[in-house]
Amino acid sequence: PDGARIAYTCYEVIAKELHVMRADGTEQRSVGAGVWGPVWSPDGTQIAANASRGSNELTSRIILRDVATGADSPVPTDTVSVYVESWSRPPR
Repeated sequence: PDGARIAYTCYEVIAKELHVMRADGTEQRSVGAGVWGPVWSPDGTQIAANASRGSNELTSRIILRDVATGADSPVPTDTVSVYVESWSRPPR
């Protein structure tokens, strides 16, 4: 969110792995596998990302991944397949 860090998906063979690093390319680290299309939270503590529902790549869900711990929180939805594209601050 402040341009100091970058989140990206690394595709190794078939698996998708979420990585973060400093904007200068240092401090690269994995924050977990199985997700793609990362979007930073406005405060930089979480990343919203797409995750497959089981083994079916055509149906997805959105998860929130804590950058510090790698813990996931699902985003509830009644839709079969959803994709995250952006994250904005709530209006003031």
